Amino acid sequence: MKKLMYELLDSKKYRRFHVIASKGSEQSYSGLAPLQPWGFTRFEVVSKLDKLTELSVFEISKKNVNNKFYDIKFNRDGSFSLLDKLNNRQYLKLHQFEDTGDRGDLYTFGNLGPMNFKTSNVRRKILTKGSLFSEIEQTLTIVTHRELNKKRNKRIGRVNIPVRTIFRFYRDIPRIDIETSITNKAKDHRIRVGFNLPYNSKETITSTHFGTVIRQAQPDLSEEYIEQPSGIQPQKRFIRIESDNASFTLINKGLPEVELTKDNRLSLTLLRSVGYLSRSDYPERPMQAGPSLETPGAQELGESYTFNYSFITHAKQDDITFSADHSAVYSLPTTSIIKTKISDEILHPIFTVDNPWIRVSSLRNIDDSVVITLYNLSTENVNCSLKLHHTISYCSSILIDGAVKKNYELNDNKVRTNFNPMEIIMIKLH
Repeated sequence: MKKLMYELLDSKKYRRFHVIASKGSEQSYSGLAPLQPWGFTRFEVVSKLDKLTELSVFEISKKNVNNKFYDIKFNRDGSFSLLDKLNNRQYLKLHQFEDTGDRGDLYTFGNLGPMNFKTSNVRRKILTKGSLFSEIEQTLTIVTHRELNKKRNKRIGRVNIPVRTIFRFYRDIPRIDIETSITNKAKDHRIRVGFNLPYNSKETITSTHFGTVIRQAQPDLSEEYIEQPSGIQPQKRFIRIESDNASFTLINKGLPEVELTKDNRLSLTLLRSVGYLSRSDYPERPMQAGPSLETPGAQELGESYTFNYSFITHAKQDDITFSADHSAVYSLPTTSIIKTKISDEILHPIFTVDNPWIRVSSLRNIDDSVVITLYNLSTENVNCSLKLHHTISYCSSILIDGAVKKNYELNDNKVRTNFNPMEIIMIKLH
């Protein structure tokens, strides 16, 4: 079988190969088996071509996608509706583009609305149709204004902005992965993609470097400030919106700006085009935040970008670890290699953690030792056990400067430790 596999690779007959894999340390999905956490997992490719036809293929067309998790119907403007089958929730107008005038600067968005644009030339085709996942490619045109007028109080001109989006739908995963490519043709504007929710929420749960933070969706306007408070907020890998019995998790790769408007529309910023480092002539911040320098490159004119993001509709009972797992699997790709021979020793993970609330932030080699940074995603005390590789002789918790805080006793290569709410602990393995 190995010989056959290499012959197929060398034949150049196939331009596309599909591999489903993910990081097991984040309780993830693999098409074959869970991967070892922070270690290696070996897969053997065996020939079962006669069985492929027996795999169930979910329903997909240019207008509809149907699997065990959801039923999707695309709309004429390029957005789509989704019926969450597991939680009996109907979502309308998901993935709807927004284009708003922006008279702000590199520091602060300056809203020049209302939005006055349209989408046209919406076309879709099935890009990939497989047993484990399928893809739909959608192209459309955003017809919008070209720039601001000289008084910066009105948008003028018209331009067409081409948009290409690839939606990936999985047979066995509820997540929908999206890749959008845009070539910017306009100045002084902001492009976002919005998701309408079938419920209202006053709060957001947003991921940070070492956990999550709960924020009010709308700013407190009871006091006056020179710079107006805004509902725009930062995120790391995901933002989660909950109702009494449903949740929506929006995941991103390197897209840090998000906002929940009107308590039920979640918008993800893809692109901002502005021409100044700082200005003081717009109401959101009527004062300078820096030098008043022109930044024509920040208009991003003629530049092409590709954005990656994903989302899941799910139950509120799926705790934060559910959102964190999917966001980590999506954001942290697995590295794979092809080897004909490999030592069994390398297949043993350096360590495993038995509690999903304890997350791995980093793993580093320092002074011939391995330093692991772990943090508690929970707001409660959490106990966990670390199963260590048999070559680890002893381990200790250390401070950020490397000073030893506590030495652990190993029992059958296991270490028990307690985490306070939201605590960060660095473990050094010797």
